[in-house]
Amino acid sequence: MSQINENRTSTPYSLTGMQEHIVLSSLNNENEPWSYHTQFSYYLKIKDLSLPLFFKAIKTIQDRHPIIKTLFKVNDNKTVSQFINEDLLLQIDYADISHLDNDKQKATITEYCLNDRNNKFDFIQNPNMRTFIHNRGKNLIHLTMSFNHAIWDGWSHMVFLKEIFEFYQRLKITPNLTLPIARYDYKDYLILEKKASCNEKAKHFWKQQVQNCLDFSPSKKTSLTNYDSYKHIKIIVPKSLVNKLKLNQIKQKATLKSMYLTAFFKVILEETQGRFATIGAVTNGRSFDLKNPLGTLGLLWNIAPITIQHQDDDLQMLQSTNKTLSKASAYGSYPLSKILQEEKKEKLFHAVFNFVNFEGANVLQNSDIELLHLGGFDKFNYPLQLLVGTHPFNGEVSIVMNYDTRYYNEIEVIAKLNRILDLLNSSFSINDNKA
Repeated sequence: MSQINENRTSTPYSLTGMQEHIVLSSLNNENEPWSYHTQFSYYLKIKDLSLPLFFKAIKTIQDRHPIIKTLFKVNDNKTVSQFINEDLLLQIDYADISHLDNDKQKATITEYCLNDRNNKFDFIQNPNMRTFIHNRGKNLIHLTMSFNHAIWDGWSHMVFLKEIFEFYQRLKITPNLTLPIARYDYKDYLILEKKASCNEKAKHFWKQQVQNCLDFSPSKKTSLTNYDSYKHIKIIVPKSLVNKLKLNQIKQKATLKSMYLTAFFKVILEETQGRFATIGAVTNGRSFDLKNPLGTLGLLWNIAPITIQHQDDDLQMLQSTNKTLSKASAYGSYPLSKILQEEKKEKLFHAVFNFVNFEGANVLQNSDIELLHLGGFDKFNYPLQLLVGTHPFNGEVSIVMNYDTRYYNEIEVIAKLNRILDLLNSSFSINDNKA
């Protein structure tokens, strides 16, 4: 445990609503150390690999971004503040497993990843990011990076990773190259969210959104055991369906996000048997009101409670979802924590929807680094999470359903995913008879 030098820390400042929600949820759930724990694992082939230069690239980019050295403090009045500790040591762990055969290498890495997920970030004293490099042989490494979602989001990680890879390439030409400290842009987002939280129109909009919210909780089937209680099932969306949906968004004048979310709503409505359903939809806070919307590192998303009424006509329901999402985007920065406070509720939904596109990050553009395998783990504090994402390296579209085995089993989740695919294939047809 590191000692904090008060002279080497920034002045404490407030959290965003989502940060506060994450920190308090994690601190209050000691039995769930993996809540809001995100992990990316990359098997990489690097031409003419220099491990010392690769380590230097990671260390330089870590030191370049102050937000990585964020710690949190629980105040006497039970509020939470955050600050930058300049002396925080960000360790890069290393193990040479090149002498092992491929199966034993994979088993070693899997064991590390599982143990890492069960190693809770303490928020208060130690870094909220971990890095481990397994040496798998000549020009082969396995890079595993995990972080506490309270300090940043997936896009921030992709920007961070791209900077590491690009700086490594520059170090191979100029080994003594250094970089200046980056501007700390995250406070700009804090200011924008504070302004959004005072918006009376936003307050009224979300009041209307949750008035038909169904208080539904899935039945608990078993007690919590360990990190293995949280699983996921991933399916790759066929390219033919991806192309069909892209054409359909023009025909139906609805976004791809609306199509996937509408299918998810149909599945949740079938589960709850209600007239209305509420899903927490992750909203992107990277607006052009920021000085550097794509380059700002930090947690720049919120979860918005979107409520939709069941309709027998799937296309009408799609239009309703699309219209609601469009309106919600204007008020997406209104903090979930404030909505919960105003509604005097601990929760408004049991399912979360996240639509991400990391393809535009161009992480491996013009690089001598080849991705051989990508693994990941992303745990929210909800029983069910649907993640629709574009692969950051090859452009594949996947649907991942993360589920808590205390509430759902594998058969149920597979059935939900198949139902979503069926709806996407059949319900939003571009045929004239469904226009």
